[in-house]
Amino acid sequence: MQAGAAVVIKPSEFTPLGLIEVVEAWKNEIGGPDVLDCVQGIGETGEALVDEVDFIQFTGSDRSGRKVMKRAADTLTPVSLELGGKDPMIVLADADLDRAANAATYGGMMNSGQICISVERIYVEEPAYDEFVQKLTKEVSGLRQGADGKAFAKDVGAFQTLVELRADIHTKLEKMLKDRAESALAEQIVEKLNEKNPLDVPPSLVEQQCRMMEMELLQNARRAGQRISADDFAKVHGQVHADAEKKVRAGLLMGAIAKKLEVKVTDEDIQKGLEELSAETGKNVAKLRAEYNEPQRRQILVGMILEDKVLDLIEGKANIRTGEPLATATATEAAAASSDTKTA
Repeated sequence: MQAGAAVVIKPSEFTPLGLIEVVEAWKNEIGGPDVLDCVQGIGETGEALVDEVDFIQFTGSDRSGRKVMKRAADTLTPVSLELGGKDPMIVLADADLDRAANAATYGGMMNSGQICISVERIYVEEPAYDEFVQKLTKEVSGLRQGADGKAFAKDVGAFQTLVELRADIHTKLEKMLKDRAESALAEQIVEKLNEKNPLDVPPSLVEQQCRMMEMELLQNARRAGQRISADDFAKVHGQVHADAEKKVRAGLLMGAIAKKLEVKVTDEDIQKGLEELSAETGKNVAKLRAEYNEPQRRQILVGMILEDKVLDLIEGKANIRTGEPLATATATEAAAASSDTKTA
């Protein structure tokens, strides 16, 4: 507007009322020129608006942002996207920790966290970490949640997009259960195959895999704001080492079976694998492709795809269907189905 352009805004269909008041005030209270207006509607309204304007400024999710950019590409309309991120807050050791904890609580919980600039992760210098966490926990524990009556009595209200939230949780739970079932079946198949085709696992490979898994464990803990001490690592090292040996053994078995059955990974398989990774991580496929062009990472991706293809082949031979109850007999049948793939 300062540059002389007229502006039309389509607010989210979940929060349509606030902008109406702003436009009303502009037109009737301030008496501003007729260069500001809003339209209401769902996604289709926004799509139609994209076709009629000279520039688009969009604030919203990555998923919706991709749709806006794709639609705007048809008319070569310039686009500016402000999409969902992981907005960080940094707390230094010499900060006023009472103010910092209060700011983090407000920044993370205002509007139930449904703001594009809400605090989503916090980096705290180690000398202040424990005290800050204690103060933040106290602040958050004191928040009053619920719906206000005639007087303002609550600090945190309800989610505006509860229907979408429930659907998202349901989808993620379904995927988690499916992944867990497939993982359990894969472990049973590998165990039975190993009984029939015992392999010597090189200790160097196990140690390398163990280090990678421990590093991943440490990174995940840091992302979750947790600290793992040397004593904590010592407690879990045995289990991680055992899991690493299983993983290496499974990889060697799958590689040997793939060689026997002449199972190959095609460019189409890699594209599909990158698309699945994109859906899981939220990263752009092109960005993932660039990352996995690095030889070592590409080898890991190819190995993962190869294992999936071999397991699918074995499960197909044993006539196993996804979602069936798992049992030892099922894994035994699958191992028997691959009896012609002995690796000795």
